[in-house]
Amino acid sequence: MAAVTACEANRPVDEHGQIIIDYSIYDAVHVGFSKVICVIKPEMEAAFREVIGNRISPFVTLHYAYQRLGYFTCRFQRTGRPTKPLGTVYAVLCANF
Repeated sequence: MAAVTACEANRPVDEHGQIIIDYSIYDAVHVGFSKVICVIKPEMEAAFREVIGNRISPFVTLHYAYQRLGYFTCRFQRTGRPTKPLGTVYAVLCANF
């Protein structure tokens, strides 16, 4: 996401102003999850809390994991440095540490 407030995923999808993540979290809570970990860039935290976190935190325990470049890449032999996060597996690794 470039910026939480300008992100396509944060546009309302129904007449109540719900966004896609609202449905994902509702479904997770409905089947028994009690904790949600959102993987975000550190510089997005304030905007993410304002747009999403403050709305969902009354319904579920919310934690943040921070996806940073170079966090795990030192363990791999690579040519050059990545210029953006390395995808879903990278995000999951960040959530685990």
